[in-house]
Amino acid sequence: MSVKTIRILACALAATACASASAAPSGDQAVAVARALFARERLAAPDAIAIASQLPLKLVSGALRDDVCGEPASSRVQLLDLNGDRADEVIVVAGNACISGMSGATLYVFAKQGNGWVQVLNVGAGGYELLETRHQGWRDIALALGGRCSPVWGMVGREYDLVREVGQCN
Repeated sequence: MSVKTIRILACALAATACASASAAPSGDQAVAVARALFARERLAAPDAIAIASQLPLKLVSGALRDDVCGEPASSRVQLLDLNGDRADEVIVVAGNACISGMSGATLYVFAKQGNGWVQVLNVGAGGYELLETRHQGWRDIALALGGRCSPVWGMVGREYDLVREVGQCN
């Protein structure tokens, strides 16, 4: 593994640890965050609330903010079937420098398991690209980190993990 890859992973781990350390939103906050995040998506309200309750976000005066520093937070949501089971997984890119580190956002992927939603990916990344390659039937995800080398995450066991790099990686 290259020194650059180790640095990328260290940044991602630091952002993940910060996001994981924050408190989950309260019930009312989870509802408010769910409404803000999923206003344009076709996700049932209980599902949206279950996902929102796992994110380090809160709604203050109509704007999303992180629940650590209280700073404005960006967000993007995509519903997409990543594993070919005809049920959408939920991809959320949200955050800021406080909760996501240098990447400025965290990539979260949620999958429905039983009656609940489970987070199967939580990594600092301002963006992503879904690849045609797959691991365990799930599409691989390349992280957009602003360099020539992109880490690729694939399903390993029950969650995504680093499986390779693409681009000019030294």
